[in-house]
Amino acid sequence: FLHTGTPERMRLAVCDFDASGRELVEHFGGAYWPDTVSRIVFKTGPTSTSATVAIQRTDGDLDGYVDQVALGESAVTSVVREAFVLHELPGRIEAEAYDLGENYVAYRDDTEGNAGGQFRTDDVDIEARDGGYAIGYATPGEWLRYTLEDVAAGVYDLKARVSAVTGGKGCVLRMDDEWLVEVAAPNTGDWGAFQTVTVPGLRMAAGTGRVLRVEMSTGSMNLNWIDFELVRSIVIPNAPAGLTAGQVGVGRVDLAWTDNDEDETGFVLQRKDGTGPWFVLAELPAGAERFSDTSLGTVREACTYRVCAVNEAGRSGYSNEAAVRHVVPPVSG
Repeated sequence: FLHTGTPERMRLAVCDFDASGRELVEHFGGAYWPDTVSRIVFKTGPTSTSATVAIQRTDGDLDGYVDQVALGESAVTSVVREAFVLHELPGRIEAEAYDLGENYVAYRDDTEGNAGGQFRTDDVDIEARDGGYAIGYATPGEWLRYTLEDVAAGVYDLKARVSAVTGGKGCVLRMDDEWLVEVAAPNTGDWGAFQTVTVPGLRMAAGTGRVLRVEMSTGSMNLNWIDFELVRSIVIPNAPAGLTAGQVGVGRVDLAWTDNDEDETGFVLQRKDGTGPWFVLAELPAGAERFSDTSLGTVREACTYRVCAVNEAGRSGYSNEAAVRHVVPPVSG
């Protein structure tokens, strides 16, 4: 089984191989290559013996195949991934301290057994190297998952302790399944000759219960540890101020405000029509101080606007509200 998440919200697949050795992801009467499946979701309670299953394709369209499948409690609990260590950022993550769980749950390793014979007894290959333990014998496509109990918002220098005997090697880091950064491993001349490589200026959002995934995208490299060194904290930005709104012709309102921070990553502009609810009108880049609303159409009510700044730490309070009554000339007849 492939699984991430909790028993209340699980991503599930069944893995097998065809005669040529290509990996299949099977789904109760259908088989799909992994590159055509982005997720297989089932929803159940922690003690339920049935689940509703659906395939999500990589093109974003729901495949539409929904089925009920009977699962014993042992089948549900057997795919649960648990933390080996509750990591915190900033901090160092030892490569061998990946989560507890089965192959394709807490890690993916394509060869049976621990080829290095050190530290743990599952299929991940761990060697005694560089004054500690290192992941070795990596092949392309293998990966490891790490549970992060807490992540502080900030700008980080990411440092990785790696070795390789040829150039062009590296790994990809994903946070909660979203691409984070790629780390290149240089040719260090020997498997036991480790070097520390640095990726500077990595902006990280605050969060709890997050999952870091390290993908050995090229294979043929050793990994001792990954260190997230906090360069500076990121705090919630100051709210923008001085918002003004003025109608410029039919169907257009020009807005302007003052940016009161230097560390926002963008702005969220909202509007409400009359006494209706607020809705997001636009998401704008850092440094923006103007916007023209041309989406009014035939709205004849007072339109009210507000704007806030956002970054990895969260969003600011809102600016002052600015209202304008959109005047639409009568239709001549």
